Amino acid sequence: MDALSSAPVQYTSLEPDEFDAEASPEEVEASGPETPEETPEKLGLKESLVLPRFDAWAKRLDAAAANAARELYERLKVHSQSESMASSTRSFKVHFSIAGMQGVYTQTSCADPLAPTWAVSTAGQMELVPNLEAEWVLDDETLLQCQHFAGGETKQSIDEARLSDRFGSDFIASLGGMPRLLQFLGVVCADPKAAEYAEVLPFGLPDALLRTNALDGKS
Repeated sequence: MDALSSAPVQYTSLEPDEFDAEASPEEVEASGPETPEETPEKLGLKESLVLPRFDAWAKRLDAAAANAARELYERLKVHSQSESMASSTRSFKVHFSIAGMQGVYTQTSCADPLAPTWAVSTAGQMELVPNLEAEWVLDDETLLQCQHFAGGETKQSIDEARLSDRFGSDFIASLGGMPRLLQFLGVVCADPKAAEYAEVLPFGLPDALLRTNALDGKS
């Protein structure tokens, strides 16, 4: 099998110096099997990875919505979070539960959101593949999906009816509506190191909030 068939090919829009910085020896050496994100010993995953971003988001809400958001946050558990790099592709995964419902979020993104990415299909042909793919699953049911291709095409699937069934229409209304629920899900799950894709993710969060440092609460 040749190199083209073993990994996607991305034609980058980065300048040579920027590309070298993206693929420094230190980063290449650090790439490898998916491993859990290191967190402070005295903090759980929820407190170290989600709480700073949640606090920054909750400050933007009115009092009633903020109270509903905190109620949902209290019922959240973050079981694991992992990330890995393979060539120019970043993979991110979160295992969580909300009110006893088990969830998994996966996000795969290319380092350069503007450069088309190609891979060899099963038929041996070069085909354009998404620069971003994201999926949000609750109790083995896929409720959110997103694909974004360099050049602007974005495909999103949001099962609002099932989200309403899962979280309750009255509670969603107290939170401020479905867009607020989606924001909460993004606060919990979205990859903070791929914030350049904020506009095309289904969560409706600004990139500055996604970049909120998971350990010290700073952007």
